Amino acid sequence: MESLFKLIANSFLRLEQLLKKCSKFIIQGIRLQQAQLFVTIILVCLIILFLFSWQNASIWVRFLFAFIYLLVFLFCITVIYFSISQKNESIEKNKEEASFDLKLYKELNSIVVGVDQIQRVFVLFSESYFEGDYKSFESLLLLKYLKEKPPIVWIDQNPNNPTKINRQTLLEFLSQVFFGFENLTNLKIVEFTNYYFIIKDHKGKLLRISTKNVSDWRNNRSPYLQRISVLLSQTINR
Repeated sequence: MESLFKLIANSFLRLEQLLKKCSKFIIQGIRLQQAQLFVTIILVCLIILFLFSWQNASIWVRFLFAFIYLLVFLFCITVIYFSISQKNESIEKNKEEASFDLKLYKELNSIVVGVDQIQRVFVLFSESYFEGDYKSFESLLLLKYLKEKPPIVWIDQNPNNPTKINRQTLLEFLSQVFFGFENLTNLKIVEFTNYYFIIKDHKGKLLRISTKNVSDWRNNRSPYLQRISVLLSQTINR
């Protein structure tokens, strides 16, 4: 009996993943308002068909139709959920874009200059330290707004706990890339880092850099941080 419950639970999890993939595919092709209108029309049409065919149908046809209706209903709810989620993310991103002022970081100067150096550093560090779009990384080094470009995802794992992302190496990376980074206030470092980078835990939950992380980094003399400087030096000077 326990194995049966596990099988049913796994089936629903796989169904949920499939619905999410399908909904993402649809939302990418249509606007958010159109997505909500689309699923509403489907549900209304399905309810009308359900009412007209229910009275004269056999018990098996009713069961089959009810099952199909449930699947379509779950799919439509998933589409609406993702459309609302994307809309909220877009609103939050616009707010963050408006509140982030690059003029406050004019004292920063990148040691990585030129297209060739930017590409080499991107290729090297994207293998194990971060994931993301090259244009986003270029915007970071050139101190430009991301606009519609996605933030960079920092993926370096904590050496003491592989389930956690190492925020210390992220801050060390930025301090090695930019002259003047260490002279920024903790709050400025937090705002700068959280604008260009995002961090996710092993469950996919979005995390942020805090002022405590910055304070810990300023006092961190761990040997693993030196690897950032070595890699940058080797990449830029070769």
